[in-house]
Amino acid sequence: MKRIYLHPLPIRIWHWVNALTVILLLMTGLQFRMLGIASLPPHDPSLALHKWAGLVMTASWFFWFAYGLASGHLSQHYAIRKRDLGGIVGQMKFYLVAIFRGEPNPFLPSHEE
Repeated sequence: MKRIYLHPLPIRIWHWVNALTVILLLMTGLQFRMLGIASLPPHDPSLALHKWAGLVMTASWFFWFAYGLASGHLSQHYAIRKRDLGGIVGQMKFYLVAIFRGEPNPFLPSHEE
């Protein structure tokens, strides 16, 4: 069975880098506010880690933006087209209510688009 990916490899890598830096920023940020909650090194190393994670996230955003401009990814996924307007309300209802009831997503992603 052949796998079909909805997003190219650079976007998938960016997503995981972003996810890991968000977790790291949350863990170190919690230590700043509530000492003892996160099991991290003492305050000074965690401050440096927090700053580096923020720099990595900033760099990853610039990579995402540059890749999006070069590949057409931004206009494909983030430009609202006339045909999209009809489904926005339905998609909002799904993510606000129906997903918690276990109802199916009204819009399934397609690898052809």
